[in-house]
Amino acid sequence: MPRPIPFLFCRYQMLVDEELLDETGQLEALQSIKGQSFAHGPKAEREGTLDILLMQPRTLDVDGEAVITWSMGHRPGTRRKIEYDSDTDEISSSIERDNHTITTRFIALPRLGVVAVDDRLSAEYMGAQAAISRLRSAFQHVDGGAFQAQLLAPGDVNSVLGELNLTEYSYTVRRYNPHPPSDLARRTSEAMAAEGIGTQRGVVRPMPGEKMHAGDGLIQGTSDLAEAGYGVRGFRGRTAAGNEAQVAKPSFDMDRTKNLKAQGKQQRLRVFFERPANDFDVTPSVVAELVRFYEREPANVLEKPAGGMADQPG
Repeated sequence: MPRPIPFLFCRYQMLVDEELLDETGQLEALQSIKGQSFAHGPKAEREGTLDILLMQPRTLDVDGEAVITWSMGHRPGTRRKIEYDSDTDEISSSIERDNHTITTRFIALPRLGVVAVDDRLSAEYMGAQAAISRLRSAFQHVDGGAFQAQLLAPGDVNSVLGELNLTEYSYTVRRYNPHPPSDLARRTSEAMAAEGIGTQRGVVRPMPGEKMHAGDGLIQGTSDLAEAGYGVRGFRGRTAAGNEAQVAKPSFDMDRTKNLKAQGKQQRLRVFFERPANDFDVTPSVVAELVRFYEREPANVLEKPAGGMADQPG
């Protein structure tokens, strides 16, 4: 059975002249830079190293959802070759010129302003965050263009937490000061104070055959403390469709502002999709989970999206 494919979920924006593009404008922008090679980063710009490119922008209709897909490519230009000589029992390595391309696929829902990015990392795939960084560099070559992506905000984490049948929940929290973020958080903190506990760390799992959810107890109480900066939390679980989802727990700090910063900028929602041996396309499953996690929340937009690129001022 093939290994599950991890996708990183995040919000995104494509802009031209600081105006948001709709589905038509996004596709036109991607097509305008398709197949061209660009530099990634100041050093590559100085040295004229053109090793990234955007490929195969497409529109799809997936169960009534308008979807845009594309791939980012990276051409390292070299490959390390390992050889073994059985006569001498020696292993040698060398660097050879090579034109292979590492790719990573994006699946976007313009209606919700969300995108799933293949997060595999190997000789064939560059990983989601590297691909997003390279897309940002390439999109700068759209006239007036800018690409932005945002990982989970604390409010998003709570929405994800509520969607899952949890298989594991981990947390580190401290007592609040001076105001409790919720009644559950207050009760959790007061129970700690009654026993002289300053910080509390734990991992909880369900009983075999049972389901675990945030409710009116420890999970929600510690989650409320974490969302307010008095701790951190991470978890994994199953969606209603049976896909595994995971949010890793950030490092804890007694400084509330550092916890808020860690949770606001570094939390990643990764969802894993089983792929049958016949290499079935996982796009419909990915789209369904994007809708599941983000449908209830308004898209993170700056203003009403503009039209296609042809509608933008010259």
